[in-house]
Amino acid sequence: YLVTPGIHGFIGRHHKLKDMSLHTPEDMVIHEQSMTVYYWTLVLGQVAAAISTTTKVQRISGAGGYGLPNRLLNVTLVMEIVFSLFVMYSPFFQNLFHFATLPWYSLLVPIVTLVAIFGIEEFRKHKGWMF
Repeated sequence: YLVTPGIHGFIGRHHKLKDMSLHTPEDMVIHEQSMTVYYWTLVLGQVAAAISTTTKVQRISGAGGYGLPNRLLNVTLVMEIVFSLFVMYSPFFQNLFHFATLPWYSLLVPIVTLVAIFGIEEFRKHKGWMF
């Protein structure tokens, strides 16, 4: 949630104001954006985990990689991303879940989560490590 615009100032003010009703409307937008970034990061982590755990020891990418032959899983992952973006940007769901619209970089930075989880798992499989 640290990629939320204004979050550092919000955190400083939040420690002084324990009652959320005392926050400004701008603070509430920052708070809702931080919840939205957190949700988006969790979704991308789930996608990475689903891809990475498709096989236990065989790599997904590279020479001899398993690839992504499971069409149902592929469609489900794409739909999870599309549905998540819909939930994040639909006014009805924004009000329901207290989400807020994110700037483009707040959408892109959490992709690091997906790449990190996938990369670590691919490295583990390449080395033949079992846990």
